[in-house]
Amino acid sequence: PPLPPAAMRELVSDIKRHGVRFPITTFEGKILDGQHRYLACQELGIDPPIKAFRGDDPASFVLSANKIRRHMTGSQFVHVLAAISKSEWAKRGRSESNGSKEPFTNERLAKEAGVSPATAKRAKHTIVNGSPALNQAVRDGEISVTRASEIADLPKKDQAKAIKAADSKEKPEHPATVGWEKYHALE
Repeated sequence: PPLPPAAMRELVSDIKRHGVRFPITTFEGKILDGQHRYLACQELGIDPPIKAFRGDDPASFVLSANKIRRHMTGSQFVHVLAAISKSEWAKRGRSESNGSKEPFTNERLAKEAGVSPATAKRAKHTIVNGSPALNQAVRDGEISVTRASEIADLPKKDQAKAIKAADSKEKPEHPATVGWEKYHALE
């Protein structure tokens, strides 16, 4: 998900003072690690250091690089994992002939994200059947993957309206958010 504006300003300020401490990792022209550093460098008008990914499993690299340091809810993280599981990178990283790489099962995604296998299944359903706007709403933390999975059953043309309706009713799910009762009282 995008950094909050204050955090992005801090990153820009830090890069301005200290430079880019860790290079941007790319694979086939796409950023695997360092999207926010890249955006900060663009804002500053500087070229960031870039290194090409070397390895045979870019999907696992993304998981490893982002698992601990990203501030995501379980819904957001399992959604990212589900997107990776459906990507060409995931297929490349898994050896179909001897099964030496662990496949992206619902159980594996759930364990990685700290959610239930049912939530992982809902995330995959949303990736496959959801509109780009619905998937973005989950990544941005605007809607839970559980609700998104329900919306993904609607025709894509009806999903935008359902996202807006759900967004106003969503219950916060991250422990750092205000308790639902307090949040509801503020409305």
